[in-house]
Amino acid sequence: MNTENLPPQNIESETNKLNSELNLTTDKKQNSRKKLYIVIFICLAIVGFSVAGYLYVSNSHKIKNTNQKVIGVKKLIAKPISTDFTAVILANGDTKINDRTWFKNPVEKPITDFTVLDKSNLYVDTCLDNECVKKQADPAYKFYAIGKLSDGSDIILAAFQFAPITNMIFLTKNGNNTILQNYSEDYFEQITHKFNSQTGVNTKIDQTISYPELNLPSTITLNGSNFILNTNSSPGISSIGSPITDSSKNLSNYSKSIYGPVSKETRVGSGTTYQADRYYVTGFDTRPYYYQPAPALGEYKAGKITFNDKSNNKDIFDNGFHGCSFGGSFYDIVLDSKATFSISAKTNDGQSLYEMNNAATSEIYIQTLKAYNDQNFNNPTGKQVSMQDFLTQHSIVFYKNSLGQYSALYNTSYIAGGGCGKPVVYLYPTKTTKVSVKVDANITNSIPEYNNGWNVIAQPDGTLTNGDNAIYRNLFWEGIGKSYPDINSGILVKQADLKDTVVHNLKELGLNSQERTDFLEYWLPKLPKTPYVRLTWFGTNQVNKIAPLKISPNPDTLIRIFLDSEGLNQPIKLPTEKLSSIPRKGFTVVEWGGLIR
Repeated sequence: MNTENLPPQNIESETNKLNSELNLTTDKKQNSRKKLYIVIFICLAIVGFSVAGYLYVSNSHKIKNTNQKVIGVKKLIAKPISTDFTAVILANGDTKINDRTWFKNPVEKPITDFTVLDKSNLYVDTCLDNECVKKQADPAYKFYAIGKLSDGSDIILAAFQFAPITNMIFLTKNGNNTILQNYSEDYFEQITHKFNSQTGVNTKIDQTISYPELNLPSTITLNGSNFILNTNSSPGISSIGSPITDSSKNLSNYSKSIYGPVSKETRVGSGTTYQADRYYVTGFDTRPYYYQPAPALGEYKAGKITFNDKSNNKDIFDNGFHGCSFGGSFYDIVLDSKATFSISAKTNDGQSLYEMNNAATSEIYIQTLKAYNDQNFNNPTGKQVSMQDFLTQHSIVFYKNSLGQYSALYNTSYIAGGGCGKPVVYLYPTKTTKVSVKVDANITNSIPEYNNGWNVIAQPDGTLTNGDNAIYRNLFWEGIGKSYPDINSGILVKQADLKDTVVHNLKELGLNSQERTDFLEYWLPKLPKTPYVRLTWFGTNQVNKIAPLKISPNPDTLIRIFLDSEGLNQPIKLPTEKLSSIPRKGFTVVEWGGLIR
């Protein structure tokens, strides 16, 4: 291409034009960068102010609360409800949690407008327990304010006075009452259907209200050791209004928890080298919640323990045997510092079990075997068991708990009183009726044969026949029940007055002539011969927890009594038990039984 013929160009002008365009482009880029920097600065400023504000509020909140004693937050609760709560101890010792204040010292509060509980003519209709009727003029319950809501409602504990069998919690404000069914289970267990039909306009039942601090966790840590909630015995019955002075127990403060003070209780008289202990938290509802040091081993059914001698146990092992049932809140530990142990077995869940090396000369083995041979409901033949046989059957094994103690598991076939002593059941239908009876217990002996339950033809006079065409006056059973009640009251009697007292008690409890004769014929020769005897009578509600009955058709009246007796060389202080009876209406079932310690 020939460039010489092209017209001349103004190079300087083009250069200036190019520089102008370049400068314009540069200015645009610089302006964009400035905008970007401004945006970034604003974002950083917002974040900075937010962080500063959070820290300021957080620090202010901490400073604000330094004068309050907070004893816990975010605790594990046994029931599936909110697990967040903060407990603040007030200057007077009360505890504030959210809208609730729990009193350190409950105050008796007369309640005169609570439908049903203050109506003496409704006692029989609203309670199936023997102790519920005493004197028509006496109130069945006493009421205690145990807390208060921020809206002015009082939190009331209704404590049953005739026997420590049940409690109820309700809210009251301006004469209007709300029963908290979640915390009145024992009461509703027996009479909900009758109670609902008789509540008045000022009383209602709430099934939803739940307070996390009253639902204690399955595991707590005390003094650095883990403890497990005993679900068989928790919660217990409040002793408010009738403090227990049972001289058979020693009580001491053990620790503190967010849920209340922790006490250790030891049953006196177990032995010099072993003892029965239990721990409990006294909740804000004034009721005891029982704990055992982890792992708190419970029942092991047949085949769940394998011994080193290659035997697979055919018997049930359990801890905490007290009365005619297992699953009690006490557990036995070895105190003998000279005792040595060797691993002898493994459980199906991997726990090591031990046996004592000097077992034949150990007090816990000697006393357990003696008690079995002296009072062996599990061995109706009366044949004495030798120490060698007792040891061969691995009658006592031990596990090591979180406190480093050796805690006992008992072979339930070789334990004294290993059953409820001769409970007998009488059936009185209004007409000839086919009746099915089942006992929720481990039956060890029965007449007629139990066979997973009795199916009999019952006559109005109590005569019974079953498939073998034999005639029976009652149904007899022995066995191991479930949760055995604590002894919180009783009747202390001198030996010379024992027979007359028992006869009088049986009349008070409502047994007829034949039932009293049967009871005395069996139990009178077996009662202790000591200078003093403690008699404690359990009623229907308590016996239902030892060994629940399932009867079809349902009886109209159920009367169950059970005598727990103990021989004493010296008198003890014990709240006096009040006895009463209920009228027999319609199809009536009566049962009596007993246990001698």
